Amino acid sequence: ASLSVRVVPDQSLDDIAAGLRAHIEHVFAECCAGGVDEALRLELDVQPVAQWWLADPSTPVYRLAAEAIRQAWGLDGSDDTAAADADAALAASESEHEPESESDDEDGVATGHGSTPLLIREGGSIPAVPWLESFFAPHAVAVNLPMGQSSDNAHLANERISIENLIRGRDVVYRLLDGIADVVDTAA
Repeated sequence: ASLSVRVVPDQSLDDIAAGLRAHIEHVFAECCAGGVDEALRLELDVQPVAQWWLADPSTPVYRLAAEAIRQAWGLDGSDDTAAADADAALAASESEHEPESESDDEDGVATGHGSTPLLIREGGSIPAVPWLESFFAPHAVAVNLPMGQSSDNAHLANERISIENLIRGRDVVYRLLDGIADVVDTAA
């Protein structure tokens, strides 16, 4: 059997693995104590292990990424050509039968313009990220860019990404790479 355990910031991988191992061994011993076939054996192999990673949203690169998201999604209120191009590409890819989205909420208040991207603690077990960030420190920081939605079935059957998210995501990456030289401290 295979078991995947995800850790969150401030959890010790060694403590989690030791606790899980002790629990499984205890349950196995209780099951076998009642005269169950003695040929049964338990083997546990914990691998691979990946450290947790947590972004620092106060870094200049992270702030640049937030600004790239605002611009790509038109949340900054600007009349930006690249955002307009993304809108045009999106409109061209949409079905003519799809209903248009509302730009106002129930109270008639415009949504999005001038807003800040919502920072959520989401990610995954990507073993290379904490290693790369520590290897290149202090010259590089990792940034997890949003591309999909919770409904995209990431790593599951029928995994998908909407055309809108793909086009806007491409624009976010372009803007981030275009502005990165302005915020990276080359003297460090």
